[in-house]
Amino acid sequence: MKIHKVAFWSYSSHLKNKVLPSIKNSKNIKVVGIFSNNISVTKDSFFKNKKIWDNELSFLLDSNFDTVYISSPNSKHYKNSIKCLKFNKNVICEKPLSLSYQQSKYIIGLFNKKKKYIFEVFQYVFHPAFKKINQIIRKKTLGELVFINANFSVPINDKKNIRFSKKLGGGSLLDLGVYPLSIIFSLFDQPKINIIKSVMFFDKKLKIDLRGNSLIKIQNTIFNFQWGFNTAYKNNIELIGKKGNLLCEFFF
Repeated sequence: MKIHKVAFWSYSSHLKNKVLPSIKNSKNIKVVGIFSNNISVTKDSFFKNKKIWDNELSFLLDSNFDTVYISSPNSKHYKNSIKCLKFNKNVICEKPLSLSYQQSKYIIGLFNKKKKYIFEVFQYVFHPAFKKINQIIRKKTLGELVFINANFSVPINDKKNIRFSKKLGGGSLLDLGVYPLSIIFSLFDQPKINIIKSVMFFDKKLKIDLRGNSLIKIQNTIFNFQWGFNTAYKNNIELIGKKGNLLCEFFF
């Protein structure tokens, strides 16, 4: 069994509350340490006997690990990933990998050229419910799919939250919308997408999108995706086929 030596770049609440508990249960991953100037990391028992770097160059030059898990703000993912590649590190990056399609295409090309791997993290694809839904679709248990509806909305309205910062890559599309939209590529192989309608609502003062909706058609299936901040909590996917329906909540 191969053991992957991993180091983290940046200490975030998501890393602390979601990622580290999962890492603890993995027998294939050895965490070497973390690069962070956040004083809170020194109080985290997980890193008690692990290395903590406060210098970026020293971190990237360390040869005791070959993979970096990036958990920095959205706006830094692209540059952080490129820096890791320059030091021949593989990358596991929190979503979104970048702030644009052009950036993602460019960086994936660089990693492929140097034969290093880069993954964009979507934890839900490893959820047992998702695997079951994927199985149901592959076996056509519901018959031909006519309609898929997915929602991911949260009642967050604290303007001091990092999600509301344009400078740090905030906005509901990059934070929430990427989840339902990614379903297309997670469940279907090389889909030919026809965008019927797409709408986003912006906060003019903050200059970020607060919520959005997309209506997409792939062959004979209609996809309706909704996401947003400052609205009732919704987290579900609904599949409607010619032979049956399926609703799965708390999906993302």
